[in-house]
Amino acid sequence: IAFATGFHASRLLCPMQITGRAVRELGQLWGEDPRAYLGITVPGFPNLFCLYGPATNLAHAGSIIFHSECQVRYAMGCIKALIESGHAAMDCREEVCDAFNQKLDAALARTVWTHPGMNSWYKNSRGRVTATSPWRLVDYWRWTREPDLRDYRMT
Repeated sequence: IAFATGFHASRLLCPMQITGRAVRELGQLWGEDPRAYLGITVPGFPNLFCLYGPATNLAHAGSIIFHSECQVRYAMGCIKALIESGHAAMDCREEVCDAFNQKLDAALARTVWTHPGMNSWYKNSRGRVTATSPWRLVDYWRWTREPDLRDYRMT
């Protein structure tokens, strides 16, 4: 468990070096364009659960504490599923993460944060919003109530 890793809005988990499958390093994979399923899991990095991960900052109404509790409950559900199933690892499916991020980008495209005249730390150097969540809290709560194991490769 790592706490207080510093504040680099576009370089999440910096300066930690997290190595996944095929000796992929997360910081190099993400660069300034972090992507994760639900802001929590990353394909190729089994058993890695991010809290306050990509696109989970709240810049609109809501409680970041509640949002974090959703992420903790989801991660705990994943760990419980691993223990109960006897599997050693779960890895988010690439197509699930990609579909989520396409949906994320489409939702963000309807917000002021992506407007060409808007410049903030929410955007990376290419103009993609990587920090802020466009979702209603009730929707995020529903999506993170319990993991759908079909979204993962269990090994």
